[in-house]
Amino acid sequence: MSYVRFGSFTLDTRKRLLQNGCEAIELGPKVIETLIVLVENAGALVTKAELMERLWPNQFVQEANLTQNVYRLRKALARGGLSDAIETMPWRGYRFVASIETCTGPPNGHPKTMPLVEMTLTAQVRWIAGVAALLFLLSPFPPPSASAYSALSRESQRLYALGRYHWNLRFDRSQIKTSLRYFRSVIKRDPANPLGYAGLADAYLTVVDSYCSVTRANCRGAVQLAVANARRAVEVGPYSAEAHTSYAMTLFTLLRNYAESDAQFRSAIALNDGYALAHYWYGNTLLARGKRAEAAAQYKRALEFEPASPGVYAWLAADEYYSGHFRLAVQYARESLAITPRWPLAWIVLGLAHRRLGEFGAATVAFEHLPEGTRSKLAGEPYVPKSGRR
Repeated sequence: MSYVRFGSFTLDTRKRLLQNGCEAIELGPKVIETLIVLVENAGALVTKAELMERLWPNQFVQEANLTQNVYRLRKALARGGLSDAIETMPWRGYRFVASIETCTGPPNGHPKTMPLVEMTLTAQVRWIAGVAALLFLLSPFPPPSASAYSALSRESQRLYALGRYHWNLRFDRSQIKTSLRYFRSVIKRDPANPLGYAGLADAYLTVVDSYCSVTRANCRGAVQLAVANARRAVEVGPYSAEAHTSYAMTLFTLLRNYAESDAQFRSAIALNDGYALAHYWYGNTLLARGKRAEAAAQYKRALEFEPASPGVYAWLAADEYYSGHFRLAVQYARESLAITPRWPLAWIVLGLAHRRLGEFGAATVAFEHLPEGTRSKLAGEPYVPKSGRR
């Protein structure tokens, strides 16, 4: 098939071009190829493994690249009212569920395909930015400041990567304990490097934020360790984005010094604008103070650098919910939960969106995944966490 129509869209599989009415949709080549594979198998499950093999044969590429492709496709298709065209099959893959029609000729107004040299300047910039983002996503975790990371010994780099991996699974207490052990090992091997201290501060912040009582009286030791390690990180790494990010969140969450916290976040972003956690945590602190527009800008920057984070998709779900797009909110919440089934904000938004859609049974199921204390907050306005997690 050369031309496939679905809704107001036409897909030219030979020229690899997507058109909405008479408007050509600018998407990267791998994004278009993702759509072609899904459309070719319309109605059937295409596993993540099959898509990865088709798109990047014999290459080691993280699944984040595939998630980013699907995200961009959904945003493009939503412009034509097909936000639900791609269905996520949790843990397995994706399915194209919109009705399709194959045809032999192009629609009226079918645009001429342009090689790169004939593209407008804007199109070239977007194309180059897409390629740069793809290369960025090949990193196994959000890349630390190059100078601090390269200064670590080879073994410490391995230990730091493992520490961040387990920290990303921090809804499980055993994972937090494991991350603490790895970060301590980094400090023992490289005591003059800020990354071990920053990682340790982040892990202790999680202990305080997730596992302490409201008064935190039973976590005084964790509070002190979080503050001490964050300060030490900045002392030994004044040019480390990770150090300033950890210290900024400590200032906000534990010391309530909001002005200095903002300054530290801005320093972190100035040092490494590509550090997604700085944008995400800064957004959370802004949101906690009711600065929603500024928070949204930070969240969107985080999305550019870490599109496969469950927290990112939970934010997408919340954003669509606040915009009144409840079906899209459900879709993105499920995307978040497919990555990490225990992400609280995703369950919250999923339940609220189902409730707004009148799907009360599904809403009840979603809310049952939350602690009783959290459920009680849902009787009124949508719940927004006071200090979010990435």
